[in-house]
Amino acid sequence: MKKIIYMSIFSTIFTLFGCKSKEEKFLQENKIIYYDSKEFEDFEKKANISIVEAWRIQKEYSKEKHQNPENWLFFIINDYYVFNSALTPKEAKAFVGGVWVDSKTGEARFKKIKDKIKI
Repeated sequence: MKKIIYMSIFSTIFTLFGCKSKEEKFLQENKIIYYDSKEFEDFEKKANISIVEAWRIQKEYSKEKHQNPENWLFFIINDYYVFNSALTPKEAKAFVGGVWVDSKTGEARFKKIKDKIKI
């Protein structure tokens, strides 16, 4: 009986320490560059589409889809400028869903992702 109890305690502890949050998984699976960082500036210099052009593209895309333009640009994810309109100030996190503008081609698309990451 003791053996079963010890095994269940051990497996519970192992499970708790082995689990990763959605945010940690998202951060590991994607390359994220935060706005107003040195890496962001370097990225923008090399990108085919500038931040100003990306803002214009996302506004036009939003108008075409009869949506309000997204408000914030906190990061670039996998070479996409990500414009979102939802954040949780108490947690200092922003949702990664919203209008994604490809920094190489200028193609815009809406991604409905409910994951949040720290800003």
